Amino acid sequence: MSAATKQYRSRAVAALACLVVALSAAPAAAQQLVYRVDKATAVMHGRYLVVDVKGATKTGGWEHPRLVILRHTDAGNLELKLVATPPGNAAAVVQSVVPVNVSLKTRAPSRPVAAVKVVSQTNSVTTKIVAQNGRQNMALD
Repeated sequence: MSAATKQYRSRAVAALACLVVALSAAPAAAQQLVYRVDKATAVMHGRYLVVDVKGATKTGGWEHPRLVILRHTDAGNLELKLVATPPGNAAAVVQSVVPVNVSLKTRAPSRPVAAVKVVSQTNSVTTKIVAQNGRQNMALD
């Protein structure tokens, strides 16, 4: 093995070690509730429920917004939470309310559900589930 090859390998190993240390030192931030929910719609498309939500974060830099199913309530609602990954502590972000949009397409719940409730950090919005033809859907089975 030539001296140049040995030097290349040692640099590659050092770079890989630095990368491992950097990745282990910065754990991924857990997703948190988004600041607010502005609007939610829920529509049955065949055997699928499609929920569209518009909301906002307090600052820029939030990533990967999504809807997480919490539970089916006794009142016949499907409860979801709107979450996203917040910016890192050292990130420079816009200090302004920033809109977020997210959709969830899932198989229809096995239990009858009449409405969807979306929960955020500061409020919640409940919307009735409508069929694709625009009629209110009282049971999903």
